[in-house]
Order: sequence, then C-alpha cells, then structure tokens
Amino acid sequence: SMGCGEEYMKAFCSASELKSLSKNLFKQVDPKKDPGFYAINKQSALDDYCSILRKAGRKMAEVRRGEARDAEKILGFSHTYFLDFPDTALGLHNFGLTNYQNPGAMALVMRLVKDINPDLMVLQDRNQVIDLNPDHYASGWIGYTTYWHLHCPVLGVDGIDKPFKAVIHRGFEAISRPEFRLCNHLVHLSDESLDRKMNSLKAYKSQLELVDDLFKTDEKEKFRIEGLFDVDMPPAPIY
Repeated sequence: SMGCGEEYMKAFCSASELKSLSKNLFKQVDPKKDPGFYAINKQSALDDYCSILRKAGRKMAEVRRGEARDAEKILGFSHTYFLDFPDTALGLHNFGLTNYQNPGAMALVMRLVKDINPDLMVLQDRNQVIDLNPDHYASGWIGYTTYWHLHCPVLGVDGIDKPFKAVIHRGFEAISRPEFRLCNHLVHLSDESLDRKMNSLKAYKSQLELVDDLFKTDEKEKFRIEGLFDVDMPPAPIY
C-alpha cells in the first residue's frame, strides 16, 4: 500500500483540495517568539488527510498485487503467496509463533515452508547496513529464523522431515563493497536471463518512476551478477 504518491491520492480529491488540506494541516504555535515551531492545526484536517492516504493505499495495494502476478508470469513462478501484513511494519509482526489467534509472519512462513517442502530457500539479506528498507531486512530475519527453527526445533516448533539448503542473496551493490564480499556463489546471468529479470521489474509499472535509472544500458549490466552465500546448518543436537 506504500509508494503511491500524489497520483493515487488525486483519485480521491482534486489537486486544489489536496493543496488546501495540506495548508490546514500545520500552524505556527507562536509566530513572534518561535517562527520555526509548527504543530498540527486542525484534527479534522489530519483525519481527512489520513482518510485519503488510506484510500490511496488500498488502491495502490490492489495495483501492486496485480503487478506482482504479472512479474510472476515473466519469471515463470507457479505460486505467489500474499501474507497481507502492513508495509514498513513487517518487523513488528515478526513472530506470533504461539499466538494462535493472531499468528505472526514467521508462523505463517513456517507453515508455508513445511507445506512446500523445498529443496532450496533463497533469503533476503537481513543486514540493514546493506538495505535500509525495514521490510527487506525483516523478511530476511523471518526466513533465516524459520530455517533454523525447522532444522533445530525450539519454542515448541516441530522440525521438518527433509533438511534443505538455504542461501542469502546479495545484489550488485553489496557484492561491490569490500566489507561485504562474503558470497561463495556467483551466478553470471545470460542475456536471456538478464532480460527476463529486467522485464519482471518493468511489470511494476506504478513504480517505474522510482527505478527508471535501472533500465539504462550501463545500469542494467550491474544486475548481470547474482551473489549468494550459504546459511550454515545449526550444530548437531546435544543429548
């Protein structure tokens, strides 16, 4: 629901209404003594602004879900699961392993992994120094911890019958930084694979303005190398 910008907000109010609403949001507390001190002006303006944001966000979520399905077809995936946790707050919904009324992301991911019974799990990097998006590194922790729980059960979680491998993915930016050159698997993408990858990104039409530079020829070549490194298996159980 994030990343909608004013374009989607204007579907629920005119440009002039949005400008007027923004003007009413804040006021100077004491213009003479402290001209730089602003606070919320009218609660009604804040309520109206939040209402527009929520409507735009719901519309954006529908759009991006459709774009994800388009990208799925380009990449050749057979299934995509949407867990519907709120954007930028995935870390707050991390666990919930024993809260059966409201299970967290990890409980749902663990259920999915058990059902899918994978041979390989590819994880987002959980290092927030590399990626500042809170959902990105939260998903990395969820996947990493799920992997450990299933191979070395704790917290009353059942293990998995068939062990599987897990690797953490690192993009070009991380590979190119000397302090993060930990990859032990490097995959050089063919022209066909690279084009498929870039076309899957282009499926997110609502976001193209944010990543337009990626599709320039010199930038595109950065994505030709995929870097991955192994997640170490937990130690043998002590009896």
